[in-house]
Amino acid sequence: MATYDKCCGDYNKRRKGPNEKCGWADSFCKKHGYKSCKCRRWICVKCPTGPVGPTGSTGPTGPTGPTGVTGPTGPSGGPPGSTGSTGPTGSTGQTGSTGPTGPTGPTGPTGDIGPTGVTGPTGPTGLVGPTGDIGPTGVTGPTGPTGLVGPTGPTGLMGDTGPTGPTGLAGPTGSTGPTGDAGPTGPTGLAGPTGPTGSVGPTGPTGSNGVNQLVMHVFTSSGTYIPTAGMVYCIVEAVGGGGSGAGSGAVSGVSANGSFYGAGGGGGGAGAYAKSVISAATIGVSQTVTIGAGAPATASGAFNGTSGGSSSLGVLVVASGGSGGDSMSTLASVEANFALGGAGGNAGSSTGQLRISGGNGQKGILNSPIVEGGIGGTSHLSESRQTNAVVLTTSAGFTNDGTDGQTYGSGGNGGACSGSNASSNTSAGGAGANGVIIITEYVIV
Repeated sequence: MATYDKCCGDYNKRRKGPNEKCGWADSFCKKHGYKSCKCRRWICVKCPTGPVGPTGSTGPTGPTGPTGVTGPTGPSGGPPGSTGSTGPTGSTGQTGSTGPTGPTGPTGPTGDIGPTGVTGPTGPTGLVGPTGDIGPTGVTGPTGPTGLVGPTGPTGLMGDTGPTGPTGLAGPTGSTGPTGDAGPTGPTGLAGPTGPTGSVGPTGPTGSNGVNQLVMHVFTSSGTYIPTAGMVYCIVEAVGGGGSGAGSGAVSGVSANGSFYGAGGGGGGAGAYAKSVISAATIGVSQTVTIGAGAPATASGAFNGTSGGSSSLGVLVVASGGSGGDSMSTLASVEANFALGGAGGNAGSSTGQLRISGGNGQKGILNSPIVEGGIGGTSHLSESRQTNAVVLTTSAGFTNDGTDGQTYGSGGNGGACSGSNASSNTSAGGAGANGVIIITEYVIV
């Protein structure tokens, strides 16, 4: 008996279980006339799809066949279909050769005139052209005014008198000559009688009260200035402190005559002077007063003097102090047996509407047989003093200390000394005088 033991298509067979029917296999066997089907013991199941194998390489392209004869154009079909998407642009072919130039087209209308461009630089001046022909003579202008009559010439010699002719007609009157110089002024005439007194005019308005009181403040020590009530303005004067004179010592002095020794110190410089007129508004409620102290006396021996202090009224008026004198032993300041005096207070370092530098101290001198200490400088408000003098006549020698400055801002005197040897005697320098502030107030009471 024929059997069918194949499965068809994507189906495989497997042994069926005891309770499974042949299913598809029975119907397939009967359809093909098989009474008995091996698939009673086997059942066909769908094969699982296996993995897709790799794509094989593309074979070579076959030759293109000949183009067939073009058939007749068929009738137009229905309405055109929608345009398909544009395919990719092909590569650009080579540029063809330029064709011949076409004929020139007609000229277009003239455009609007553009804006005037920037004027270029002026070119060089051209050569001067030839002179043109002389033009015709212009019309003659009107006659100018007659000039002044010239001076009369000198009178000629008188000729013989001729016979009297007939009287001629009177000529026209000549023009008036120029006016001569004025003669001297005549004497003053007598005074006329005094006229009557005029009536008294109306009384004018009452004027305001002017300044009617002066008040002076003299400050010799520092403090506070408080203006007097009613003060309108004031005059402030300031003098700085004086510098001290230098000391001297024969131990560092100069030989006067081979046997005796001596030295004179330079005098101290005086304080500067400053002055200003200041309004009450500028002064305000009060101002601080500072009095420049005079430099202290210089110790006995070859020592330089020191500087005095500045005097001031706030920052409105400032007067600087004087410098100290030099000792003769200070070699830098010794010139031909002289010791330099201290410089006066500097006006340039002071403040005020009027500023005057203080006087310089005088030099200390060794002029055998005389030794002198320098005089201290004088300020605008101080007086000068006599020098110290030492005569080199004995082996004992002499000593004369410099005197102190006596009045406002003056410098101290330099000391002087002498001896029979370089170890004899010393002297001190005088102190500078203190400064001062003077305030004169103009007050309306």
